[in-house]
Amino acid sequence: MENYNKLLSVIIPTKNRYECLYPVVSALLKYIESENVEFIIQDNSDVNSEALLFFNTLKDDRVKYFYHPGNMSIIENTILAIDNAAGKYQIFIGDDDLVSPYIYEFALFMDKENIKSLVYNPAYYWWNTVEFINETYFHRKKALWLPNNQLLQFVEKNSDEELNIMLESGAGIFQGLPKFYHGIVRRDVLEEIKNITGTYLPGASPDIAFSTAIAFVIDKYFYVNFPVSIFGASKNSGGGMTARNKHYGKIEEQKHLPKKTIDNWNPLVPKIWSEKTIYAQTVTEVLSEFNSSKKFNYISFYGTMLAYEPYLFSELLKSVKKYCQKNIIDLVKISLVFFKKKTGIWYRKIRFLSKTNQYNVIIAEDVDYVMKTLKESKIEASQFHFKK
Repeated sequence: MENYNKLLSVIIPTKNRYECLYPVVSALLKYIESENVEFIIQDNSDVNSEALLFFNTLKDDRVKYFYHPGNMSIIENTILAIDNAAGKYQIFIGDDDLVSPYIYEFALFMDKENIKSLVYNPAYYWWNTVEFINETYFHRKKALWLPNNQLLQFVEKNSDEELNIMLESGAGIFQGLPKFYHGIVRRDVLEEIKNITGTYLPGASPDIAFSTAIAFVIDKYFYVNFPVSIFGASKNSGGGMTARNKHYGKIEEQKHLPKKTIDNWNPLVPKIWSEKTIYAQTVTEVLSEFNSSKKFNYISFYGTMLAYEPYLFSELLKSVKKYCQKNIIDLVKISLVFFKKKTGIWYRKIRFLSKTNQYNVIIAEDVDYVMKTLKESKIEASQFHFKK
């Protein structure tokens, strides 16, 4: 794809969550001024008559609304969104997420400097619909987390190095990878992934599937310590379910997963849906699609899952027994990973409790207030620079 109608496409797949989508779209249109940005809304809701009324009243041709009914996985809906996008640069977010009012300035600088991929330190926003088991200073309704020490300095990163770190960690450390979900990517990078694997999205979980695939097709990318987008957590999002300790379930009941994944589940990954299992499953799928000789560290994966998801121990044990049947020493290695990860969890909890975290917290009544707060930064592309 070489003919681009816009510099930037903000892609938002959605399904049955209009209560989040409407205020998000309204806020984005209000605070992002450039006409060279488009917003692709790819809707797979059961009924969309309400949405048609909403989008018809917007009268902003930057919004492109597409509806596709029927049972679809999040992968299929996301691919449709990419097909409908016409931007040279693209970013993929959820329907309760936001992008910076200055995202166009970042895309403009990327285009000028021939940058293929940009990652950054995002902000986080807890919607007022989120239900916490225990609220804290950071984890509470309407809390907006903004990164400390923001810099408009572009730092070069090596794709292969970050990919190896992620694989060695068993998909436990992936924040350093290039991203399309909450990351800006040039469209030709996505096309290269498709040329190699036959699809834009060669794995079950879009976020880490895109990250892993992008790392295979580009050599370098850039990082900036600035919130170019905002992760939103509403009641029925992944973040919202994590807050209620509900972020797991039977594989067969996950309607958003592609049938191919359910039918070809990796026997070394516990057959239950959770954040840790779906990441491991996805990464191994992408490795297979790229015919890569790189190895996934199952020992690190098991130890990490045990530390973060101990309530899934019975399911985890089945896979651990299968993996360790030829080498009992691996059980010791898994235990060492577990204790290391558990220590890290305790350390982060102490930092949260003492408020010595890398984020400032602001109470934001709604997403409009979030965008208004971010707009006050007064960012211009002329302020961007590379680390020397």
